Amino acid sequence: METLSPHFTIRQISESVQICLLTDYQGIRSGTVWLEHYFGAREKARNFLSAKRQQEWLAGRACAKFLLAPMLKMQPQEIIVSNSLDGRPFMAGFPEVAISLSHSHGFAIAAVSLTGKAIGVDVEKLQERRNWRAIEQRFFSSREGASTIKDFYKGWTLKEALWKYSGDTTIALNEMENREGVIYIREIAQPQIGFSMGEEQNGEFLWAVVY
Repeated sequence: METLSPHFTIRQISESVQICLLTDYQGIRSGTVWLEHYFGAREKARNFLSAKRQQEWLAGRACAKFLLAPMLKMQPQEIIVSNSLDGRPFMAGFPEVAISLSHSHGFAIAAVSLTGKAIGVDVEKLQERRNWRAIEQRFFSSREGASTIKDFYKGWTLKEALWKYSGDTTIALNEMENREGVIYIREIAQPQIGFSMGEEQNGEFLWAVVY
């Protein structure tokens, strides 16, 4: 029997930040109880270029709705996650709600906060990449050299989450660094920026959230 939330996992990251993890989101598809429980008519009527893109879109928003519904005392269908012109997810009329979404190879994650402060999240599947050293040289500073491909992915997820957090498309990934637990952007320390990192499914997926 299909259930409403078979693969959701919630983590409390800080006093004000939560994340929701969803595995195997290929189970989200039109006509299922997922769609009926979490999405309203306008969202269900949305057109997608592919089934894969639909699953990604629905999965991230289902995670966000799963977190936000009890926080806001609303039904999931009442929560509409839109996108700004620069692609950042938000809830119209709720300036205190900050949302960030990510997905990778059947794994989705949402990070939310009710402080109104920016937030960023990223998840990546750990997989062999013949060119990861070349990517590292281009986007990592000389201080961030990764000794293993797992270290590379840890750094990459953090950079992606930082980029979403900042919202500044002029900042290059190699201008964002984690120096012994302190974030630096363009060589300036940012002690007000917090972050957390983790892994799921025996290290197959790595994630980072910045707040």
